[in-house]
Amino acid sequence: MNYTWLENLNLPAPTTVDELYNTLVAFRDNAPNIDQYVNEMVAAFITGNKSVDKDFDSFLNDLKKMGLNRYLEIVQKTYDEAYGK
Repeated sequence: MNYTWLENLNLPAPTTVDELYNTLVAFRDNAPNIDQYVNEMVAAFITGNKSVDKDFDSFLNDLKKMGLNRYLEIVQKTYDEAYGK
């Protein structure tokens, strides 16, 4: 469970299956869209609207706040389960 997202959405930790379902729907509908953010920032870096030298660290920090590390852990785990290590 991503407790940062729960806090950002002002949701309690789910304790029932129905609450878990509602939480997952809220995550789907309201959680940060990492792909969209990355695409926007890549375009901004390419066009010069953002500076790689000045803005890249902020970009990385934003991704961290959005839960990128946890997202990558989940993707890796599901990949390993499907295709083996």
